[in-house]
Amino acid sequence: MVGSLVLGVLACAARPPPVALSVPDAEGALIAIPEHGAKATVLEFWSLTCEPCEKSVPALEAERASLDKLGVRVWFVAVVEAPSEAEPCRAKLASWGVGGSFLLDVDGGLLQRLGLSGLPAAIVLDAEGRVSARFSGRAELGEIVEAARDAAD
Repeated sequence: MVGSLVLGVLACAARPPPVALSVPDAEGALIAIPEHGAKATVLEFWSLTCEPCEKSVPALEAERASLDKLGVRVWFVAVVEAPSEAEPCRAKLASWGVGGSFLLDVDGGLLQRLGLSGLPAAIVLDAEGRVSARFSGRAELGEIVEAARDAAD
């Protein structure tokens, strides 16, 4: 009994602290991440000049509806130099078949804060905002989706 109690305490102590983010969307509204009611959140970072993003973003968009059914919220985060780049980003996403709102990371500060480098990059947060998985560079879509499903369980 004591051994299992000690293991439980160690497991809890090893969990990373939750992150609470307020990230501007393309319209300038601050979005709280993780959002209330989401079982998990995927933040997919991309930019206008990122060639691999031309494949990774639409691929994740194709999985969005199935992830949404599991309570996983997917956000695309445009890494930009200035908020004025929102409209070119919206046009690029539309050309990739991605609609709706998206988030802005001005100067990559959020990307760095979350310990990510290179684009595309993704992070999966559980419902409490704890980091479940990080992906920098060319991560496989299946890995991101699996991590999101695991975080939502």
